Amino acid sequence: MFRYTLVVAAILLVNVLEWSHGVGTTPNSDCTGADGSKTCKCITGYTKQGTACKANLGIVCTASTDCDTVTTTDAVCDLNADSKICAVGVDGDCSGSKSTKCPTSSTCVSNKCACSTGYTATTTKLCSKSGAEGLVNTMSMLVLLTSGIMVKIF
Repeated sequence: MFRYTLVVAAILLVNVLEWSHGVGTTPNSDCTGADGSKTCKCITGYTKQGTACKANLGIVCTASTDCDTVTTTDAVCDLNADSKICAVGVDGDCSGSKSTKCPTSSTCVSNKCACSTGYTATTTKLCSKSGAEGLVNTMSMLVLLTSGIMVKIF
C-alpha cells in the first residue's frame, strides 16, 4: 500500500511541476521559459482543469472529456455536428450567452437545451432521430441498397 501511495504522490508532483516549472508540455497550452523554469497557460478558448487545458463551448473536440465541465457542468462534445465542438448537453443550462450553444437538433427553451421535434435525448445528452421516423429512414435506405444490389445481380 505504501508503494502505491508513493507512486501516486510522485505522479501528482510531476503533474504540478509541469505547470509551475514547465517540465514537459500540456496540449492546448502555451509555455514560455526554459525547462525547469517554464510557465504555462492555456491558449485562448481553453480553461485549465487540474493540469489539463479543456475546450470551452464552441471549441473543437473529439470526446466529451475534451470539454471544460467545470465552467459548464453540462458540457458535451457534439459528435453530431459537422465540426465536432463542445456544447451544452440536452437538459443543460443554456441561459445568457449559452443560448446558442445547444447541440445539433436542439434549441434553448426556457433556459434548458431541448431536442427538436422528431428527436429524442440520448444518454450522452445529444439528440437523435426518434422512434418511427428514424426507423422509416433506416428502412428506406435498406430498401434502396437492396434494390441496387438486385439490379446489379440480374
